[in-house]
Amino acid sequence: MSHAGHALCQHYDYCGGCRFQHLPQAEYEAHKHDIVHKTIQQLQLEESIMRPLVEGKPQSRRRAEFKIRRRKKAIEIGFFEAKTHTLFDLQQCPVSVPALIEHLPAFREAFAKLKKASHLISLNITALEGGLDVVLGVNAPLPHTDRQLLKEFAQSNESLLRLTEQGEGHTQMLHDTHGVSVSFGEVEVALPVGAFLQATQLGQEAITQLVMQHLQGMARIVDLYSGCGTYSFPLLAQAKQVTVFEGADEMVAAMHNAIMKHQLEQSITANVRDLYKQPLSASELSHYDAAVINPPRNGALPQVKEIAKSAVKKLVMVSCNPTTFQRDAQYLLSNGFALSEVTPIDQFYWTNHLELVGVFVALEKGE
Repeated sequence: MSHAGHALCQHYDYCGGCRFQHLPQAEYEAHKHDIVHKTIQQLQLEESIMRPLVEGKPQSRRRAEFKIRRRKKAIEIGFFEAKTHTLFDLQQCPVSVPALIEHLPAFREAFAKLKKASHLISLNITALEGGLDVVLGVNAPLPHTDRQLLKEFAQSNESLLRLTEQGEGHTQMLHDTHGVSVSFGEVEVALPVGAFLQATQLGQEAITQLVMQHLQGMARIVDLYSGCGTYSFPLLAQAKQVTVFEGADEMVAAMHNAIMKHQLEQSITANVRDLYKQPLSASELSHYDAAVINPPRNGALPQVKEIAKSAVKKLVMVSCNPTTFQRDAQYLLSNGFALSEVTPIDQFYWTNHLELVGVFVALEKGE
């Protein structure tokens, strides 16, 4: 059954991406509401805790991973067809910011000149305010001559801020203008290669606003799975002290650099720690009034168990997976916390994915 007549994209019928592009807006939003509704029902909570959907919009995805394949002399760059590993050559993508798609012809042309174009497997592009941060995935290191060609290509392309070749066990910087940075609150952070960033600017701003609103009046805050400080830095506007834990060394290093550059050592500290294998204990957490946690798709159950035993009064959980959100929320609800509200954020427009921001409040003992 084809919906392409209603869909905005010429690839809609076979692309494995936007499954809901054909739906009328009201029906589409009802589908997203339904995901949250089910989550709240499973937790046996009142629907009144559900806040309105923060709507997504087309042309907002600022990062994407494209696949690359050499076909005779031509280079194809695109996505896989639904439920296959069949690549199609992408011509348009109404969900992405235009900059991601506009540059694909130039990449195709540059890659076609390489001796070992067969080494190329993926093209990760992040569109930032100043230009593009590009990571080229390879299955084997590129020869020197190919790297030279790519360096020249990058230098002649003004919108390319950084180009990195990355493969199993090796990373090679091919071009760097040192312009790859993003602002979190008042703080500019130079992003490491492959750093986590919310999928849309709109989503990032909506989540940050919720985190700040719900942690108003909290003096000492711990930020768990912090990335490069998406919420930690904005929180400095209202908290006395923010302490940060993140598993990726390079993201913590990026935060350290920003902390030093902005002379924030007195109010924020960043630490490397794998919170799944080594969660902060309840006693370590007792130094903080509140926590914000933004775990990966598998959630944060080991850390949540310690939070439940701790003296933390409030927890804001940012989740990209309603299933693990439900599991972790269930644990908190069974162990002294109430879920006061849930806001769905449609950061993954036209897909089944949904971001949730949940606010958990510790009950007085005996409540």
